[in-house]
Amino acid sequence: MKPNDQNKHGEPERTQTERFEFRLMMTMKKLGLKDILDPVAVSQIRDAAYYAVLCNMASNGLGGRNGEIKNGREANRISRERAFMAAKQKVFRSAWCKDLPVQKRVSVRNAFFSVSIAGDNLAG
Repeated sequence: MKPNDQNKHGEPERTQTERFEFRLMMTMKKLGLKDILDPVAVSQIRDAAYYAVLCNMASNGLGGRNGEIKNGREANRISRERAFMAAKQKVFRSAWCKDLPVQKRVSVRNAFFSVSIAGDNLAG
């Protein structure tokens, strides 16, 4: 990190990974999950949430040319989608998740596993 890599408060600028981790933990705290989940559960949620972010990026052309999905990137999108679905299933099939109250499971799904595709990127 260069000395000039600071935010408007004079603090060191966070990397994308650090920002993702910070948002994940703050959301877990807000949902009352941080203190009740063990490290395995947190890791499973982190993995699935990370793949959800990658899936959103791949499905919406984020990080590409002006939001356009590049030709030949369909295999990448499919791969990320499959990884996301597998990680999400691992969370919801786990014993710890089944032990959560239904509303907590819904909160986990809504907060961490939302994938949406912009209308412009829908086939058809």
